[in-house]
Amino acid sequence: QKPEARALLILDNHTSRAELEALDLLEKHSIDLIFLPAHSTSITQPLDVVIFGKFKNLLDQILHDLTTHKKLGQDEFRSSLILAVLTSWERIPSIKVRESFEAAGVHPVDPKKFINNHLVRDVENVEKVPSCELRELVEK
Repeated sequence: QKPEARALLILDNHTSRAELEALDLLEKHSIDLIFLPAHSTSITQPLDVVIFGKFKNLLDQILHDLTTHKKLGQDEFRSSLILAVLTSWERIPSIKVRESFEAAGVHPVDPKKFINNHLVRDVENVEKVPSCELRELVEK
């Protein structure tokens, strides 16, 4: 018999994420949680590491193209913003999303990607970084 399929949800470590009802619901639907270390999303959050910079550049360019030389009211600006967000996201190749997980060391699990980041200082004993729990969850 095939083992139950599980999903992995990666969240920042904000205290609002620890709602008991939500945690129970996730468990009921076979979703495992991993919380990123506090104040580390610029290093460990895959979308922050690769995607959001490109997304913001695309968004600025598209929004500029949609709104330049036009006097827009609030509703027209909102519509242009929504269109720009959707268009920007569609222009990010799915392979880039996959690459972002590798660049952050999330999948495949590679704690050295975090440790070797220029924003991380004074870390010794890289091999002692506890990554086995994350690796076990990802490999399930």
